[in-house]
Amino acid sequence: MNALIEKIHKTGFVHDDLGNEYKLHSNLERAEGELLSQLIESDPSVYKTLEIGCAYGLSSLYICSALSERAAARHIMIDPFQHKDWHGVGISNLKRAGFNFYELIERPSEWALPELLQSAPATFDLVVIDGWHTFDHTLLDLFYANRLIKIGGYL
Repeated sequence: MNALIEKIHKTGFVHDDLGNEYKLHSNLERAEGELLSQLIESDPSVYKTLEIGCAYGLSSLYICSALSERAAARHIMIDPFQHKDWHGVGISNLKRAGFNFYELIERPSEWALPELLQSAPATFDLVVIDGWHTFDHTLLDLFYANRLIKIGGYL
């Protein structure tokens, strides 16, 4: 497992690029992250992933850790509040871990997903929805995710 993931779980804190410390909350639990990693690691056809919601980036770390040895790995995150509310910690964590195959779309998912659908329909192997937790937003994210994921992909 990635050393940064271990450190975050052990301390319960994350840091931004300036060294400011934030108590971990609103995150993926260790068992959920390990299950996500195992799912990706067990299927070599998974290399292009989409995550709606990034926050402090723990789920992104699990995903990118599992993808890190794969050629052409690509992880896209949609989080309109990454810098405003989450202080850029999710992106900072990916940089600290040494990953360079990710992209942040810092726009609301209801705007970003239709644009992705126009340029990349049915191209994702795995989509994780953990964005705005209201019925209407989640339903809309699911509607677009269903069109963005490959047949046989994971949602």
